[in-house]
Amino acid sequence: MRRRGRGARIAGRVAPRRPGRPPHPAREARLAQEVAEVLPLGWSLPFRGKERLDRVADHLGGERELLEWLDRHPGLPRLTARLLALTGNLERFSADPAVIGALRSSGAGAAPPAQLKTVLPPALGDETLSDLGYHLDKLLFERHVQEAKQFALATTEWLRTAAGQSADVPSGVGEMRDVMDHLHKDISEAEADARTGQA
Repeated sequence: MRRRGRGARIAGRVAPRRPGRPPHPAREARLAQEVAEVLPLGWSLPFRGKERLDRVADHLGGERELLEWLDRHPGLPRLTARLLALTGNLERFSADPAVIGALRSSGAGAAPPAQLKTVLPPALGDETLSDLGYHLDKLLFERHVQEAKQFALATTEWLRTAAGQSADVPSGVGEMRDVMDHLHKDISEAEADARTGQA
């Protein structure tokens, strides 16, 4: 398996779209693979690599459109897009007091699974979801793709169960339950490219 560190770069590019001239499928699939490999590296990318990644995102319309584009390509690009969608939603819901309250009140009926207990502090609080997102980002950064997938599935399963334990479900908690249910199904269906499996 080829690994890329701080010297990682994007060799390809998204060709400008011309009427009647769609991007070459093989070239676009290769670029999607390269983008998926370097996207989790984030701040560690050299300036030129980050510049090229930003150029691809700008061409597609932004970060959200970049993830949607990756999701259209099977293997590592699709899985990476769905895992990053989860980290984004974990950060978003971590700012909702109703969600944090639901996690605290869920009790033993929705206790975090063993796979998450090694990451979470004994008492659930404001940083719970952010801690999960940070650990998932770390696994992707270190290229433990299959471990990241299993961690993501444990996270979504726990959160959708915890949301269901709440007697009075506020709108934010209900939304989190639906989002986690959707992401759980999406991530479970995504398969990483064999060349980039867990070390």
